[in-house]
Amino acid sequence: MLHDIMLAWIKSVVERIAPPCPRGKHVTMFISHGVYCDYKARMSGMVDTSYSSWHILRKSQFAKPISRQNRLTFAIQSVSTDRVDASDWGGDRFDRPYFALLEAVRQDRAWVNRRIIFASKDKDARDRMRDLVALRDPDRRVHFADSLSSFEELVMC
Repeated sequence: MLHDIMLAWIKSVVERIAPPCPRGKHVTMFISHGVYCDYKARMSGMVDTSYSSWHILRKSQFAKPISRQNRLTFAIQSVSTDRVDASDWGGDRFDRPYFALLEAVRQDRAWVNRRIIFASKDKDARDRMRDLVALRDPDRRVHFADSLSSFEELVMC
C-alpha cells in the first residue's frame, strides 16, 4: 500500500539525520482524490491502487511512529479540494490537482502552524506553483524542493 512505501522512505530519511534528532515532530503527507488518481495511473504496477484502497485511505486515520524514542510520527491525511479555487492555475491540467491540494492545505486553519513542503521534479509546475503561492503566502510557510535530496533536507529541519 502507498502508506507503507511512504513510511519506509521517511524512516530511512530520519535515520540519516545527524544528532540531535528532532523530538516530538510530525511529518504528514497530504493527499487528495485528484492526486491519488495521478499516483494510481503512475504506480498501478507497484502499489495496490484499487478503488477500495482510496476508500480505505480516505477514511483511515493512518499515523505510525517513525522513531518512538524521539516521538517522531508519520501520518497520511486525506484532504478535500472541493472548496478550493484553482482557477488561477494556468499550467498543465494534470498538475492542477497538486495545486488544489497545496492550496487546500495552506488555507486550512488546522495546519496553520506547520511548514508545508512541495516537492516535484517537474520544473514548470514547481515554478508556477512557487509564483502563485508567493502571492498568497505572506508567512512563507510553503517551501519548494526541486530534488529528492533537497526535499529530504527540508524534512530533516
